[in-house]
Amino acid sequence: MKQKGFTLIELMIVVAIIGILTAVGVPQYQNYVAKSQVAEGFNLVASLKSSLVEYHNTQGTFPDGTTDANVAVGIATALNIKGDYISKVEVSNDGLGTITGTFGLNSQHDGKFLRLTPTVADGAVSFNCTTDIEESYRPSGCEGGTTATPAEALQAFLDLHGVTLTTQPNGAPTLPGCVAGLSCNYREDGLLVNRNWPGADKYLSLAVYKTRRYNWAKEKYDAATTASAQAYWSGVVSRQATRRATALSKTPLGATYQALLDAL
Repeated sequence: MKQKGFTLIELMIVVAIIGILTAVGVPQYQNYVAKSQVAEGFNLVASLKSSLVEYHNTQGTFPDGTTDANVAVGIATALNIKGDYISKVEVSNDGLGTITGTFGLNSQHDGKFLRLTPTVADGAVSFNCTTDIEESYRPSGCEGGTTATPAEALQAFLDLHGVTLTTQPNGAPTLPGCVAGLSCNYREDGLLVNRNWPGADKYLSLAVYKTRRYNWAKEKYDAATTASAQAYWSGVVSRQATRRATALSKTPLGATYQALLDAL
């Protein structure tokens, strides 16, 4: 008995069926993966709520100006809180108490965020969720939001332009000094500029430095208890304000930097 093979029409029907199943199944699977990644992110961000609430119940406020807000509330640093798809989870250091998870390269939401923002009413802390993830993938009850808080927008601007400062033990900001044996300083409009400072725009680095030094000196002035100490710190504050204004006028990025500061 002869065995008959598939006819061309039968093969075409099989290929068409496979194509239909692929067209339906692959997007459904991709949606499932995308949603499961969001679920991991939300669970990771939400896991920090209890530590933040405990900090607020003890301190009466959320972290503001601490060395590291994550460490202040008793959890790991931002880059050490991560999952398969989340690159970091960070508590804000601006007194707002936001918890922000950022999706990493391994996810379908690279660079997107999930944020929980606390609200305090009658001593109880509740959280609202915002995200810039596509609406179809958002967790239930999570609304669309802006990409960054004012503090995050400022830090992103400084990172973009390579401005990094360190802090001395007394809390004063500091910039890199000269390399031994090399001439690296020059003066312009009364400002001492250092070629070793970070970033391409040295005047932006100087403006950031003078802003932080002004804030540091202002804190010292406010905490001074004697007339002589107040007079000393008043002079420091005045000098930093003048030099900051000059540095801002010398950089084309000054207006942008000032606008980001004003938004804080």
